[in-house]
Amino acid sequence: MYSKVLTRCQDHWAEFLSEFHFTITYRPGRQATLPNALAHRDEVYPQRGVDFIRKNPQNFHQIIKQDGIQESRFFSIKVEIFSHLVDNIQKEVWQEKDYKEILKQLEQGESVPDYSLEPQARL
Repeated sequence: MYSKVLTRCQDHWAEFLSEFHFTITYRPGRQATLPNALAHRDEVYPQRGVDFIRKNPQNFHQIIKQDGIQESRFFSIKVEIFSHLVDNIQKEVWQEKDYKEILKQLEQGESVPDYSLEPQARL
């Protein structure tokens, strides 16, 4: 039985192992023999790259499905938009006349109802 969705543990290992450059090859039955001396020499029988993939397409299977990758990209886009929103709000706040007056009063030690000044000069 094959699962189309990775478990949490499988997802963790897939993410961890994606940091390394290696090839997992599956050789069913009789093909799963010990490698010989020629199999270790890249110049005789290349074991990585496009040539190897063309010669052995049955050995390559997609581990991480496209669905998981799309969710990650969508999440990063949301974060980027949110950070731009915060930057824009901070720029616009300094343009506000009321904000400048309240900040000036708080810096002089006066009390302003519903406002306080934090250590980093934030209202």
